[in-house]
Amino acid sequence: MRILIIQQKYSGDVLISSILCENLKKWNPNCKIDFIANDFTVDVIENNPFIDNIIVFKKGIGFISSIRKIKYDYLIDCYSKIESNLIALSSFSKIKISYYKWYSFFIYNSTVKRFFKPDKSIELSIKNRIELLKPIIGLDFDYIKDSKVYFDKSYLNSIHLKIKGFLKNKKKNILINIYGSNENKSLPIEQMIKFIEFINSNLTCNIIMNYMPSQKNEARILISKLNQDVKRNIVNYVPNTLKDYIHTTYFCDAVLGNEGGAINIAKSISKPTFSIFSPMIESKGWHSNSKKDHFAVHLADYFPDLFEKKSKREIKALNKEFYKKLKLELFREKLVLFLKLIKKQTKKNN
Repeated sequence: MRILIIQQKYSGDVLISSILCENLKKWNPNCKIDFIANDFTVDVIENNPFIDNIIVFKKGIGFISSIRKIKYDYLIDCYSKIESNLIALSSFSKIKISYYKWYSFFIYNSTVKRFFKPDKSIELSIKNRIELLKPIIGLDFDYIKDSKVYFDKSYLNSIHLKIKGFLKNKKKNILINIYGSNENKSLPIEQMIKFIEFINSNLTCNIIMNYMPSQKNEARILISKLNQDVKRNIVNYVPNTLKDYIHTTYFCDAVLGNEGGAINIAKSISKPTFSIFSPMIESKGWHSNSKKDHFAVHLADYFPDLFEKKSKREIKALNKEFYKKLKLELFREKLVLFLKLIKKQTKKNN
């Protein structure tokens, strides 16, 4: 039996969709699983023992034709957008499964409707992925609901050699995502500065700043505005690639900051997280209150009326204005609780 899973775009999405692979192998250990992902996300599924073959997505008819030649028993389209619709349309897979959309449902043998109502026991991003498996596996199955990252041991050692000189063992090692993937997913700089300084004043820690190479200049500006106490605790090391980030997180006690793929990676290796959601991103899709060591804040938690009767487009247009309202004072107590949790933890992986 051969199965194709399609999940393009961001690392968090790819990581969550990898849950399907483990469930499929649990259901049928002999099935072979191919996974289509973008080249900039493959590090999150590299070394995953439940994926037999990672296929890097390429634009164009040639790529679609190459997939068409492979005989799949099942095709599961988690992405469900034009690029993946075209792959599914051209495939001779016996059974094709995806989410219901009025313009593409006819491509698939089976479509499922997404859940939108919050579920306290599970993130909707995971709950909706599991739904894609039910036409194959059925309802009576003990589904695995946690994603996992699998490390390259030699790469882990190389990262440890890079950072061990900076890490003082009596301090907690924390990683802060000072920027999201873009401005719309990043807490404004002045608010991020207050966030970092508060953490530093309430926790004895080594601080690893995380940002993309393209955000280097913005990061320098932010760091230059931090007080001297914080600067003394900033580690002279920044993960340069997604693979660096994954393996650096292994040595951290917690990950805090802007919500995104980096937070999802930390969750997948059981690191406590404190996520700050962009106002335009619904937290119910990526966070649930089922786990005590994962905290999250969203402006809607404090000002729900701001979001009432507004479309996603309207909220996106107001995103910058809404972000300014997400001040530290709103979630200070929650952050204090999280930092107390980190203080109590026994130091690991150093």
